[in-house]
Amino acid sequence: MLKLTKAIATYNKIPMLLAMWALSTNAFSDSTSNLPQRISQNLDIGISFSIPPWVIVESNSGIELDILKGAFKGTHYTVTPHYVPFALAYKMFDGKQLDGVINAQKHLAKQGYASNPVVTFNNIAISLKKKAFPKRVDIDFMKNKSIVAFQNANKILGTAFKKMSEKNGEYQEVSKQSLQLNLLFIREVDFIVMDKSIFGYFWNKVIKQSSNSMIKEKYTKAVRFHTVFAPTIYPFLFKDEPARDSFNRGFVRLKLSGEYDRIIKKYDHLTNLYRRYDVD
Repeated sequence: MLKLTKAIATYNKIPMLLAMWALSTNAFSDSTSNLPQRISQNLDIGISFSIPPWVIVESNSGIELDILKGAFKGTHYTVTPHYVPFALAYKMFDGKQLDGVINAQKHLAKQGYASNPVVTFNNIAISLKKKAFPKRVDIDFMKNKSIVAFQNANKILGTAFKKMSEKNGEYQEVSKQSLQLNLLFIREVDFIVMDKSIFGYFWNKVIKQSSNSMIKEKYTKAVRFHTVFAPTIYPFLFKDEPARDSFNRGFVRLKLSGEYDRIIKKYDHLTNLYRRYDVD
């Protein structure tokens, strides 16, 4: 099985100096011993609603949500998730309706304090194998192809991709990422652009749970993965600096305690399950 740990190989490995800093200063100042002296503060956080296994709305869980809650555990902060589309989360954040957003790109917000890097997404282009596109394609190759990407992809995946998307009349973005798979396997668009693990989660879910034999047959078409983009590293973004600093300290604790690795392992069975099908 392709391990999820491979998909996050570039995951923000905390430098040893940072770990030493956490242990040698008051990095643990938000511990439960401080709770009696501090007033509990709720944080309303914008959470992308269609990116399992990173976020699984149905169970209020997922890799990123577990990391977010775990980092604030034992502090005076509590977290209330608000599941909204990616673009709307930024509007609500800038409108001071949210105290933070996950999967932040600071240039998309007008304010806020970015945390240390938290997760790395491996966004790829995916095509049906029967289209016979070369394994190695670049953005220029995609300029006259039908493409369905995730919301705000043209603001995240680099200048060249943004320019291509603006000139390509067959380019579109959707907030509901499961729809991308429908458009690939049923409508047979040329490419979908999304994180590899999100694709694996949704693909496996349809194969396992659908009672419609025709849908299952369509979803077992062979696909081809095209590595076009560099990994996208995401911090979380907070309205207030103290909340950001508290999260950073908590994230260090998760790393040092081994809880971070346990969170990753917990969801390993939900991703990269497409390996059993004819993936090129």
